[in-house]
Amino acid sequence: MLWLKLDSIFHSQHTARHFAGLYKLATEAADKYIATLPDTPQMYLNRVQEKFAGFFLQGIEDANHRRLNSVWSPYYETRNLSPIQYKLVGANQHINGDSWKVLTGYFTEMELRDVAPYYRHCTIELYKVLDSLYVQMMANSRNLKTLHRLSFGLSKALMRDMLKKWRNRQLKIAFLYFSHKEKFARRLKKTDRKRNRIHRLIVKWV
Repeated sequence: MLWLKLDSIFHSQHTARHFAGLYKLATEAADKYIATLPDTPQMYLNRVQEKFAGFFLQGIEDANHRRLNSVWSPYYETRNLSPIQYKLVGANQHINGDSWKVLTGYFTEMELRDVAPYYRHCTIELYKVLDSLYVQMMANSRNLKTLHRLSFGLSKALMRDMLKKWRNRQLKIAFLYFSHKEKFARRLKKTDRKRNRIHRLIVKWV
């Protein structure tokens, strides 16, 4: 099972362990939701889970062999990050860098339309994991604790909204891949710039 692989990485000394712990919790939350679905959407979302994780595992393999990975190299090449920073960097790189590849590489356009409502709803199931991460962030980042206080706690809701926007954006990019290749290329470049900017913010500010 996928979560067993992630658990093994989490208990290792590999740099990937920080994000693997968060990823394991997200996988377990998604699996609980997927288990409640009818056969076809269950099959589709299980495919998402498996193929999506493959990009994370490939990132580890590339790091081990010092190969360039356009999404995952920044995670491994940025030194002296805290565990919380690694978790946030990993989430940003994985969601904003790998999601569209799964949605376009392993689904037809018709299948993507079928799976889209369940993919969107799965975001809600991930909120509990995000809330747990938020508590860790408050305990380990002075800047984020200050933001929480100044926003009267609204920063927690903003994090949920950010996750929703990230995942929905990847879905839109995937649909553009099938319907309008030029718009797809432009949107992907814009999203990659945002991903890199978010990476720098996490490293500098969290």
